[in-house]
Amino acid sequence: MVGAERAASVLEDYIANTTANALGSLFFDQTRLIDPPRPLSMVHRRANSNATVLTRRRDLDAVAKTTPIMHSVLLNSLLFGLAVAAPNPLPQGIDFGAVDAAPMPTALGPQPEKTVDVVSYDSTSAAAAASSQVLATASASANVKRTDDDSDGDDAACDTEKLEVGKGELTRNPDTAAAFHDNDHYAQAAKAAKAPAGYKEAFNNLQSSVEMIGYHGLRTIGEYDPELCAELCKKDEGCVAFNMYFERSPSYATSDTCRDPPSTTYIKCTFYGFPISAEASTNKQQHRHDFDVVRAGSNAYNREDIPAPKVDDFDAPTELDCAINAPLDPKTGKDTYVGMSAFKTSYDPGQCASACNAHNDYSREHPDHEGNYHFCNFFNSYVLYKNNVPESLVCSMYTREWDSSYAVNCGQHRGNDAYTIGQSATYALSDKLSA
Repeated sequence: MVGAERAASVLEDYIANTTANALGSLFFDQTRLIDPPRPLSMVHRRANSNATVLTRRRDLDAVAKTTPIMHSVLLNSLLFGLAVAAPNPLPQGIDFGAVDAAPMPTALGPQPEKTVDVVSYDSTSAAAAASSQVLATASASANVKRTDDDSDGDDAACDTEKLEVGKGELTRNPDTAAAFHDNDHYAQAAKAAKAPAGYKEAFNNLQSSVEMIGYHGLRTIGEYDPELCAELCKKDEGCVAFNMYFERSPSYATSDTCRDPPSTTYIKCTFYGFPISAEASTNKQQHRHDFDVVRAGSNAYNREDIPAPKVDDFDAPTELDCAINAPLDPKTGKDTYVGMSAFKTSYDPGQCASACNAHNDYSREHPDHEGNYHFCNFFNSYVLYKNNVPESLVCSMYTREWDSSYAVNCGQHRGNDAYTIGQSATYALSDKLSA
């Protein structure tokens, strides 16, 4: 697991306040929390539809330019995200309510019938959506040869659409899902594959593919070679991991008259914006009428180094092993924590920076009841893992900086689930804002 090995219980309760704002005349209630720590205080305020928290037109325009899948993800973030601009500073902790409420991407992996699935991640559009969210609420070159009968079967067997022919070895005699799983050529190719330069293996030779947040699309390739997937990942903004596998797919579109056509074998690469683990490889089988879509020889690779990127208007990041858990300000005795945001699109601290800036835009217009402003001058971005599977990018925001000695929140348990912290980094606003 990349950056998610350390786990420790955080034995503290927390009080979480969130503000649900209106987008025009729309209001979405986000009061549901699953098994929150006690005591718990939830405060929801409905904003006036004419307030300055309304989404800016240019942010909506930026979201509209994304691909359909990413557009849906970012727009849902805009509509359903929790606003964190509550006027009273709040104790920090893992805010499971906000993480649960963060919108899930519309796709966690490709549909079985797809051979190409383009999901472009645009950090500029993601930053605009993050702002709106706050304001609104193989080297082995295993060219496996086809054995047995390499034909696609009887072309007259089906009168439906003939689908693209895969480049992987066919399984015949019998042509069944069980025989596909037993075909040792797939396992041999997976075991022989080497991690590309700059990557390390996450798992090897599973019979399932990855399904998780941060899905960046699919490509079908001509040979089982991790180098081919790695080259495609490098060209994809935000891609930090990929899954490569053989897939048994129908050679004809299935229908009531073509229930179990001969199979073809695809070699697929799927790409992700969060690190991959074996626990995320849960996609084992789908049914197309009487045809079983299954996988074999599934390998995954993560980038060896996933550095915290620089972000405009913020100082260079400080990378941490855990998340910040700050005390009261020793000078003022006040809490410096101002809230958090959660995003499930990709590992991109730029989204946290946009959330921080949007928080400040809101705070300028909404001082607390004493006339004080609680500006975001510092944030901690990290990936929250649930049982070694990425759950969300989390952004915790503060009025002042805290050094690495306060990075003591390494995770906690919630029922039977273990939550851990990875890819943690802090960013300080270059030009500080004063209350």
